[in-house]
Amino acid sequence: MPTEAAPRIGRQPYSQQVEAALAGSDGQLAMDAVYAMERCESMDRLTESTFKQRDNTSDPKRRAAYALIAEEFQREQRSCQSLSESHKSRRNDLLKIANAKGVKGAGLRYLSQPADIIESDPEAKRNAVRNIQADARAGDRNSIILLGIEGENYQLPPETRWAFTAAATWIQRNDGASIAQVDDLMLTAFQLASMPADAPADVVQRVNATTKQLVDAYLANRKKP
Repeated sequence: MPTEAAPRIGRQPYSQQVEAALAGSDGQLAMDAVYAMERCESMDRLTESTFKQRDNTSDPKRRAAYALIAEEFQREQRSCQSLSESHKSRRNDLLKIANAKGVKGAGLRYLSQPADIIESDPEAKRNAVRNIQADARAGDRNSIILLGIEGENYQLPPETRWAFTAAATWIQRNDGASIAQVDDLMLTAFQLASMPADAPADVVQRVNATTKQLVDAYLANRKKP
C-alpha cells in the first residue's frame, strides 16, 4: 500500500502524537499518526541507505546534503522508537477517527484490513465505504480498483457497483499507458461486460456516464505532481 505525504512531523515523539490523536477527534491528526506508523516501518532502512549514499559520494556539497537528510531521519527514528506495541495496536482506532471525519485515504486503509476487523464495527465500516467512494470519485486509483472488486461486499447499489467494476477494469488494462483521454468504445465494452446483458437502456446510459466520470477523474489525478 502506498504511503501518503509525510505526516506533520513535530518535535513531539510519535507516541505523544498518537496519544493526542486518540484523546481527541481531529481526523487529520489521527491520519497523520497512521502515516507516521507507516513511515516508521521503513525508517531504519531509509536512514541506513542515506548514510551509504553520503559515504559513497566524493562531492562535498552532496555529502553535506546527505548528512543533513540522515540527521533528520535519525531524529525521526528516535521518534519512531517511542512507539510501543500498545501504540501500534491502536492503528485501527486512529483510522476510525479519521474515517468519522472523512479524511482522504482513511477509507482505503480501513477496508484493506482483515475481514474480521472490518466487520467488527458496522458504523466504522459504513464510514470507510462512504470515504473510499469519495476518494474513488476524486480519481484515486486504488480506491476505484478496490471498489470494483469488493463493491458487492460493501453493499453498493448495482449501478454504482457496475460502474466501479468497469472503471477498475479499464484502469488495470491501461495502467502506465500515456493516455490523455478515454477511448469511449473500449470503455463501453468494459462497462457492458460488468452488468447484465438485459439491463435497460437508461441504466446502461447511467452506468456508462458514471464509469467515464471515474476514469476521467483517474486520468486527471494521474497528471497531478
